[in-house]
Amino acid sequence: PGTGSESGANTVISNAQTHEKIGIFDDCLRPVFTIMDPTLCVTIPKSQIASPVYDMLSHTMERYFESPDNKHTDVVDGIAEGLMRGVIKNGLAVYRDPGDVAAWGELMLAADFSHNGVTGFGKDSDWTNHGTEEVISGIYNIPHGAGLSIVTPAWMKYVYKKHPEQFAQFAQNVMGIQGSFREPERLAMEGIQALENFSRQLGLPTRLSEFDIDDSQFEFMAKRACDYKPSHTLGAVEKLSWEDVVEIYKLAL
Repeated sequence: PGTGSESGANTVISNAQTHEKIGIFDDCLRPVFTIMDPTLCVTIPKSQIASPVYDMLSHTMERYFESPDNKHTDVVDGIAEGLMRGVIKNGLAVYRDPGDVAAWGELMLAADFSHNGVTGFGKDSDWTNHGTEEVISGIYNIPHGAGLSIVTPAWMKYVYKKHPEQFAQFAQNVMGIQGSFREPERLAMEGIQALENFSRQLGLPTRLSEFDIDDSQFEFMAKRACDYKPSHTLGAVEKLSWEDVVEIYKLAL
């Protein structure tokens, strides 16, 4: 479990010749009926556990963080926060003990709900991290979830100071950071650090340099990421140009 294909309407097509990964969305891709059996997961090697766990977490995070103009999403936010806490808890559980069938059951359900659209109701969601990561894994052939564990905290560090309330809420309600909302920037940064620590607990990278990726293709990568959008920008929390994306890649280096 990880991609949410059990009930999602998305897929990705890769072109090995051009090193492109392009997402496709259509309801005809959504399964009509699905059976999920967690006992089938217990033989999955650890190397194939961590990345999908982060991918399902990202599917909720990218819907959770949204345009600051949207103020009325309390119910959906609560659902998303519960899902993310469940992914973190049970992701660590199966990484430590791949034979934990109960935790696998929780993860299978979380993967399904993370990408079936429920956490995006009423949201102007932000898919910057998928956009910037798919360029990286398309060129360097790294695991998608591992790439997300690198670019997501870098994106957060780039945008959180302009919208600290969203990130402070994430820090407190998802990552369990305690503190005063009078200091939203401090809360937000501690939440980002806690997210990076979660990646390390799963054995995931948090820097591009861990895959020996340098800055030689940052401009090309950033332009390719933004060209997938008609406006040539990415994001909803903050509209990002390709120059902004280059700065995010630098923070991820």
